[in-house]
Amino acid sequence: AEYQHFIPQFILRNYSYPLKCPNAEKKGKKKCKCKHEKGKYPGDLVTNCVDLTLSPFRLETYSVKRIFGAPNMYNDPAKATSDEQRRIECMFSKMESHASILFRRIVKTHEEGSTVVTLTRIERNLIRKFLFLLKYRGSGFHQRFYHDKPEDYCSNDRELLLEYMREHHFSTPRDVWYHNLETIMNLEMDSEGKWMAKLLQNMFPDDALWFIMHTEQYYMAICTTSEVADEFILTENCYNVFEGPNTFTRNKDTGQVTGSSHAGFHLFAPISPRLIIVLRCLALPSPEEDYQLEVSQARHDALWSSFQNIYGPDWKSLLEDLPIKKCRNNYSEIINGEAHPLAGYDGKHRPTDKFHFTYHPIGSEYVNIINNIFLENAYNTSLIAYRNQENIKRILESYNSAPCESFKIVGGDDSDSRYAYLRGIETLVKLQGSKKSLVW
Repeated sequence: AEYQHFIPQFILRNYSYPLKCPNAEKKGKKKCKCKHEKGKYPGDLVTNCVDLTLSPFRLETYSVKRIFGAPNMYNDPAKATSDEQRRIECMFSKMESHASILFRRIVKTHEEGSTVVTLTRIERNLIRKFLFLLKYRGSGFHQRFYHDKPEDYCSNDRELLLEYMREHHFSTPRDVWYHNLETIMNLEMDSEGKWMAKLLQNMFPDDALWFIMHTEQYYMAICTTSEVADEFILTENCYNVFEGPNTFTRNKDTGQVTGSSHAGFHLFAPISPRLIIVLRCLALPSPEEDYQLEVSQARHDALWSSFQNIYGPDWKSLLEDLPIKKCRNNYSEIINGEAHPLAGYDGKHRPTDKFHFTYHPIGSEYVNIINNIFLENAYNTSLIAYRNQENIKRILESYNSAPCESFKIVGGDDSDSRYAYLRGIETLVKLQGSKKSLVW
């Protein structure tokens, strides 16, 4: 079986370091003759992890090659030959090779001390597409779609998907997932936006709309930790979580509690311990554009219809004051804090347009909120990756003892597993020397 990653190794390497044998170092030897586990020989890349599958939870070190993945995760058993079975994995590999160049540029430019990184429209679109695929290819969607029988599909869009399968002659939900992944990877995002109509025609419409919303209703910003002691952790589902309201309903016949609606103010994509891409909903204020009455009104209407009308007028984002702005571009300028098109600009988008992304430094308050969001959603996962041993103790302790207005609320059908997870975190931080008790 082939181990296939849902978080690419080029991202995991940013959290890794070459393993050193402590016994060889103590003896001052250059070569090591000790016995080591597979993938954990001196020089192999390893990552520090919190293993949530052990009891109690434990800090471990694992090979980059064997985390955040599963055997044959994207293999298509319906195909006859090995090459046909691996076609999705091969497509991922090809796309990752292109995307990794851009992500390495973002990381390296930051490491070199620059405050801005520049991307063309084509490059930005590739990153936006890749960020959605990090979400859509993950373990949660594998669980959603990887079924041999249509009747085994049980997500809340069940009837819509089964109807789509009948109309388009798909045999299994897995076939729909692979088709959607393939369609998105092959998608050419033209500057005029014609790709949106094509996408709706060529894949499961609900998920096509989700991709369009992900790329068109959020703007992209890059954040970095302002404090050296801070870092962004990596969880199995960190590319799937959002910051924003959600509601739950109980089925009066079965008693089952399920999510009924949700809306994201912010989405997240950690790319290194010190760098994270944040997608911010366009309905939130943008002072550089809101001087235009029609723009401000449209934003206010979107905020009302998508958030306040459903969840209440007083609902606010935990990260509303996050110090980020839209990137600058080559066809507009800032005058007295207001964005204006350059003289002579014809309003057309071009593949060669350039976008200048600032590395926005954010303080511990915001880093903690983001990490807490990740930890809040990690209770049904198996691993948390991090870079620094001292940092993870503080990160876990902060989550464990922080007020619980927005986090650590136990309820619903998964209350037992959520409570066990919270107690597991508490036990781990106490084993690391913390005196603080769980607040939940």
